[in-house]
Amino acid sequence: MQAVLVLSNQMPLSFRCSRSDEIADTLRYIPGSSLSGGLAASHSRLCPLRKEEFARFFTSGKIHFGNLYPANFESKELDGDTLPVRSLPATSRSCKRFSGFRFNADHDDEERHGVSDHLIPWTLFALNNKTNTQVLEASETCSYQIDNKNCGESITPFNDGFYRHGYTPEAMGISKIPIRVLTRTGISRARHAVSESILYNLEVLEENQKFQGTLHCEDESLWDAFASFLETASEQELIYLGNSRTRGLGKLRVTYKEKIDRDDEMPEQIKQRVITFSEKLKETARTYNLNAPHSLYIPVTLESEVILRDALMRHQTAITRVYLERKWGLSGMEPVCQFVTTRRVMGWNALAKLPRADDVAMAMGSVFLFGYNGAADDRLWKILSDIQGQGIGERREHGFGRVVIADSFHTEVNER
Repeated sequence: MQAVLVLSNQMPLSFRCSRSDEIADTLRYIPGSSLSGGLAASHSRLCPLRKEEFARFFTSGKIHFGNLYPANFESKELDGDTLPVRSLPATSRSCKRFSGFRFNADHDDEERHGVSDHLIPWTLFALNNKTNTQVLEASETCSYQIDNKNCGESITPFNDGFYRHGYTPEAMGISKIPIRVLTRTGISRARHAVSESILYNLEVLEENQKFQGTLHCEDESLWDAFASFLETASEQELIYLGNSRTRGLGKLRVTYKEKIDRDDEMPEQIKQRVITFSEKLKETARTYNLNAPHSLYIPVTLESEVILRDALMRHQTAITRVYLERKWGLSGMEPVCQFVTTRRVMGWNALAKLPRADDVAMAMGSVFLFGYNGAADDRLWKILSDIQGQGIGERREHGFGRVVIADSFHTEVNER
């Protein structure tokens, strides 16, 4: 079962992107590993004698702690704690000069020319020996109408942020993520006063923001016990996450927690999304007289970072045909194109008081497109449903490995 969790920070938050002394940037979201570690520390302070309960919550793998993404939306059509927040896919594009979703632009007194998804044009380019550029040229410039003329500005990537699809078809927007830089001085351990020549900056997420994500629990009784712990820890102000917690940062409280039933992971829903995407791709191919030889096209979009290793324990930078066959028994998946970047994942084990081993992960928002010519039977849809529901790769209990099969973003967004 799944549950939605919403936290609000009463103090600034910092989640360092690097161990470098020269880089003070913070992540723009709360990682699942930080959520798990911070709540584990809260449990140890609140009820140190409940060892079995601690193990059930944090070390058994029965609860998967997802990332919490910023959910700061002003429009009522986008303000709903049960509406999922997701990272923008790597295939999303927008006008270089006036970027962003058109929804509510007039209310915000901003000019925004809409967002489009370019997975289908690039897929067709890859399927046709990467020689026919006609389908790409059609989407190189902004087609927003100004005085009955196209805007004409260049189209650039628009994949740095988090969006929510609201209650109406046209309601899509980007969450605001207020940040600022704090300047601090070092403290001498000998004199307990300011140390000379030690001045540093720290980028933080500003206070009074909302962060939303999902938790996967093994059963409802486990969730009920965990929800009770969350409520108590929040009331007693024991939830602290991130870096610099001893310097006035990291305090949060729970504002919403509720079980949910989402049907987007059901085989029938995934089947419908795959068929819709495949039909739209083939329709575009016919428009430009291009080849689309596979019976189905299945995009896999990473909702969080994914850590994959091969048989020799080397980090992988792609979801491969070999992995799908070996792990899921899914044969006939032919990689067509991919939009992927990688990120070094670092962490800290608060219980052991040691840094975690670094991992190389495929970044959230990365997209992989597979062509499929096998049997489109119930077994296929069941496997795809399991992949989305269970996730892939390592450290899934810390929010890694979450994917979306045939995300509707790739078909619904068209200069919206």
